[in-house]
Amino acid sequence: MKKTRLYLALTVLLAVLLAGCGGSGGGRSGAKKVVVGTTGLYSPFSYFDEDNNLTGYDVEIVRMLFDKIPDMTVEFTTRDDIATLFLAMDSNQCDMVANQLSRTPAREEKYLFPDKGYHNAVVQVIVNESDNTRKTLADFQGVKVGSIAADYYFDWLEEYNNENGNPYEIEIYPDYPAVMMDISAGRIAGTINDPFVANFLAHNLNLNIKAVGPYMEEDLVYFCFRQDALGQEIKTKLDKAMIEAIADGSFADISIRFFGADYSPKG
Repeated sequence: MKKTRLYLALTVLLAVLLAGCGGSGGGRSGAKKVVVGTTGLYSPFSYFDEDNNLTGYDVEIVRMLFDKIPDMTVEFTTRDDIATLFLAMDSNQCDMVANQLSRTPAREEKYLFPDKGYHNAVVQVIVNESDNTRKTLADFQGVKVGSIAADYYFDWLEEYNNENGNPYEIEIYPDYPAVMMDISAGRIAGTINDPFVANFLAHNLNLNIKAVGPYMEEDLVYFCFRQDALGQEIKTKLDKAMIEAIADGSFADISIRFFGADYSPKG
């Protein structure tokens, strides 16, 4: 994704999302199709490029892994948020979710997860490049912060606000590029997110933003499957493919492509 072309692509992003479908990973004769749900809203992990093709670290990792499973093929479908992705999986509209999901006890009661995570997610405060005063949520007093609805980071911002006398106002956006652009323009004070997201958007959209302060959380993210026969089959085959991809450097290649360095999981 190139700087100016991605900026223009954002203007058509919502129209693409309304269509509800991502690109197909191709087919193999006689292979079982696995439908993977993602948002297409969360660059560099899941987004539409300048040609309206679904891509991103999560998307390309999925494609690479299913290339290692000869009797399965992959197709993507998009939803607007995590909640509707789980609803799609519950109603058999997709068979797995790939969208930077954390592995929680509540989710483990209902869904299957691979043995290994595929990315180490970090949470930090994101502010304007010129802001040298704010480094934690406690520093956001009497200002606006941005997030998207029904999102992990929104829940975190809302919980802190409720527990601390509502020090800031949360403004809702359709996607995180819009949040980061308003931080860069000085229209809101900041947000919280993965620093990979901030760095990627800062570089590709020429934004004046930065990740600051201590890590608020650091945790592995996982794919997620239904607890049924197909879910168990996908899990078993993806577990094997992930071990192979770590060993042969396929994970590292995609990490370098999107992040500029090898942040891939290790054996």
